Amino acid sequence: MVKRTEFGQIGEKAVLLVEKIFNEANWVCNRLYHDFGIDLHVKVFESGRTAPWEFHVQIKGTKHPHISKDRIHFDIDTEHLKDWRDSLLPVLFVICDVRSDKVYWLWIKKYLNKLNLDWQEQSIITLQIPANNQLRPEILPQLCTDLRRSFLMHEARKVIGLMEEPDEINRSSFGFNSPYYRPLTELGRSIKNPALARCILCGNYFWIEEGIAIAWEFVKIYEPYVYEPAVYDCDAPEEFCPVCMSGKGALEKCKNCGRYAVPEFDEIFEDWDNPLITWDEAKQLCHEYFEELMRSRECKLKNGNSI
Repeated sequence: MVKRTEFGQIGEKAVLLVEKIFNEANWVCNRLYHDFGIDLHVKVFESGRTAPWEFHVQIKGTKHPHISKDRIHFDIDTEHLKDWRDSLLPVLFVICDVRSDKVYWLWIKKYLNKLNLDWQEQSIITLQIPANNQLRPEILPQLCTDLRRSFLMHEARKVIGLMEEPDEINRSSFGFNSPYYRPLTELGRSIKNPALARCILCGNYFWIEEGIAIAWEFVKIYEPYVYEPAVYDCDAPEEFCPVCMSGKGALEKCKNCGRYAVPEFDEIFEDWDNPLITWDEAKQLCHEYFEELMRSRECKLKNGNSI
């Protein structure tokens, strides 16, 4: 007679616990029976309709979770972690206490990105899951939000790359060749409805509340798919652009009126040969004052006066 091992019983109960939680939210779970370090593929549904979010789940069942300082500790080999980090879909790591029916969760890629140690050089890593990260039906909207933000962050880099591709007119993209270039920062939780803004001065992209971009009448320059962020031209860098606000971008205050100069991008890289105004002067003048000064000096030339 074939006997079922206790290990197999624990594993099956753990999977059933997780499936029950997702099924209560009408999320579709498909078991992956070939053991490649992934147990479930989960498809998200919202209000009974399919959403463009999906993820993988790796489930570990235990009768005796190691809990210390309000964290569940679990050893995992580094090779599995590398596979989950590089997975096209986000991987949710789950530990099930089959005695108490408590389920604890952790987004693997997000967790690894925050590790300070060089974890890839080690053979085993001890994951530490906060004890309040309990998987329950009521926290699934939070997971859905996490998924959406993860996809937006991933797709944002593709969108930026698409927009910065050189074309027949502009052989070199400004953003990635600019001396002011800064990589896109992580999408912070303070932004509820994220969109991308492209600074018209330093050329950098940053996250912004889409409602703010609309309220300030920023021009939408990329209409997204549902899993991508929209992109707006930010023409108020002194208010929003983190690079320009820090004083490290192309932003210069007009030395005369206190407004912000907006030098043309191509002028940043080319030799300045204007006979009436030096480049040092020009980069400190806003467009309005620059044009006014040009007219003034042209008039003086016509009248025979020296500048």
